Amino acid sequence: MVVKYNLQVVSIFYGGDHLTLSNRIAEYRKHSGISRAEAAKYVGITRQSLGLIEAKKVIPSTLVALRLSQMFGVPMEELFFEEADFEETDLEVASVWPDDEIQSGDRVVLANIDGRKVARVATGIYTYPTQARTAVAESNPDKGKIRVKQLSPHTVTDSFVIAGCDLGLGLLSGHLQYSAAASKGNVLWIGVDNSQALRQLSNGMVHVAAVHFPSDMTAQQSPYTDIARIQFSDWEVGWIVRRGNPLGFRSVDHLGSGKIRIVNRPIGSGVRALLDGLVKEHGLAPSLIPQYDWAVAGHRQVAEAIATGMADVGIGTATAASMLHLDFIPIRKESCELFIPRSRLKTTEVQKLLDTLNSDVFRWELERFGPCDIRGMGQEVGV
Repeated sequence: MVVKYNLQVVSIFYGGDHLTLSNRIAEYRKHSGISRAEAAKYVGITRQSLGLIEAKKVIPSTLVALRLSQMFGVPMEELFFEEADFEETDLEVASVWPDDEIQSGDRVVLANIDGRKVARVATGIYTYPTQARTAVAESNPDKGKIRVKQLSPHTVTDSFVIAGCDLGLGLLSGHLQYSAAASKGNVLWIGVDNSQALRQLSNGMVHVAAVHFPSDMTAQQSPYTDIARIQFSDWEVGWIVRRGNPLGFRSVDHLGSGKIRIVNRPIGSGVRALLDGLVKEHGLAPSLIPQYDWAVAGHRQVAEAIATGMADVGIGTATAASMLHLDFIPIRKESCELFIPRSRLKTTEVQKLLDTLNSDVFRWELERFGPCDIRGMGQEVGV
């Protein structure tokens, strides 16, 4: 084996094949919530050197590689791997979800659900591992099908797909991917609202739908006889405002001034229904509230819009406010449940999900992810 160095990349030639020594350092680092500077300090190198290693421009010494694997608690062969030059495969046909509005040239994420290839638009989808199963749409949808082209090393494997807007689903998906049971495939979290999550579950496009309700509604009998409702977590939704609340916002009545810009959620989301109800109850006209029609995908995006000064207030979770160090004014408590078809309850992936919900490690990390109540997590609701 001959190792060839240049200014751009470190390449390895072996047996006529051209390989690149790649790594998952950035992926594991972000999953663990560790900054590049913190990781570099731990292993004894500069932040810039770690950046070059992550970019595959430099091969780390054995000592640095060992320290990195120890920091993340994974074997070195999991952290570093040889990656062949990519070649495009022949076109494949995959099913598409109509709401994704995929067009020719769009990046998509491929999944295998019950033997059916499914293409989902990459925007708003989080995959674990993050570099897995990307492709490019080579045609516009026709009768629910689309032709895609992908890179040959990224074969479509069995996938486990979760849909919902709870920010804790990202943490859950990461734990599932790094478990032994999920290592053979990839885990996808699709950030959508309640109505979309339920529709995608009923159409066989996802395995699990996360749905949230006001906490006083969760005790009601479920109309779904073929769906198991598993408790995830309870959290508060409320008004998110800038740190220090410079506008002195306290309640929906303040929106009547016409001077406070709002960031909204799409129609069909629980938060949008809550806001519409509050506005109607207080006799306000949505058309007179600045930016009322501006809707963003999730709770995190609501908080980001406020943190960056694009809006003054919005309704979101306490977790989202905490992540961006914003102020939070509670409105009500909500419960998030995982809707899982009973036919899937005995599958390896769902059993691993249930094990994760009941693990001390996941519960400890979720509680520190943001304000939430995990009492009852993992229990079936309404039985």
